[in-house]
Amino acid sequence: MSNSAIHAFGTALKIGDGGGPESFTAIAEVLDITGPGVSMSNPESTSHDNSNAFRTFMGGLLDGGEMTCDINFLPANATHDENTGLIKDQNDRTLRNFELQMVDGGSHKWSFAAYVSGLDFTSPLDDPYRASLRLKISGKPTLS
Repeated sequence: MSNSAIHAFGTALKIGDGGGPESFTAIAEVLDITGPGVSMSNPESTSHDNSNAFRTFMGGLLDGGEMTCDINFLPANATHDENTGLIKDQNDRTLRNFELQMVDGGSHKWSFAAYVSGLDFTSPLDDPYRASLRLKISGKPTLS
C-alpha cells in the first residue's frame, strides 16, 4: 500500500470562457474521469536492405487522445445546457480550453484544448439522468 497516493475525490474538470485572462468554471456533477490518453503512432520504416528481416518502426506523431467522464446531466445547468454549456460547444464545434485540477493542494493540473466530440445521454430506470462526455484533445496536454 502506498503512503503517498493521492485520493482523487474532489478532482475538478473546468472549462474556460475564452477570455483574456481566461476564467475557468468547474463542470457540474462530474463523476469518474479518464484521460488524457496520450499515444504515439509508429510508422513502419523497414527497408529492403534490412539485414535481419525484422520490421522496424519509427516514432511518429503524438496524439493527445481523449478525456472522458460521466456526468449527472442537469439540462438547465450553464455548464451543460444548449445556450452556454457543453451541448452548445458541441453544436458550434467550439475549441475550448480545459483544466483538470488535481486534489493535491492545487499544485498540479492538466491543461489542454479540446472539442466536445461526444455527449451520450442515458435515462436509467433507478438512477439520475446521465451523460457520457468525450473531449477530443487538440494539441499537447500539459501537466503543470
